[in-house]
Amino acid sequence: MAASGATTGLARVAQLGEGAAFWRMVGAAVAYVPAIWVVTGLAVALFGLLPRLATALAWTAVGLLLLVTMFAESFDWPAWIGDLSPIAWVPTMPLEAWAAGPTVGLLAVAAVLLGIGFGGLRRRDLALA
Repeated sequence: MAASGATTGLARVAQLGEGAAFWRMVGAAVAYVPAIWVVTGLAVALFGLLPRLATALAWTAVGLLLLVTMFAESFDWPAWIGDLSPIAWVPTMPLEAWAAGPTVGLLAVAAVLLGIGFGGLRRRDLALA
């Protein structure tokens, strides 16, 4: 995400000639990292708890999150459906200011999901070959 933000920032600096645009774009890209960790945590939790179904369920979840993120507003779905996506909780930087609350909340959800997943892995009888 930092590399993506840096590339976008360099393009903005080349276009506008404004050096501060670089760091705004890097910050905007890095702001999405906690949301990505939530999706990663969901995949780890699924793998820890339901190893045989984890791949299919994780990709289904990614597809549903993509559907909700991209189309919930245009399909006029209730707001709570749009709020199911972790990306909905990330401020639209640089238009909106960064907020600690959603970031901390997303990190907490990611930590819980990772804990569930790693706890599920510890329960399984895995042997090193």
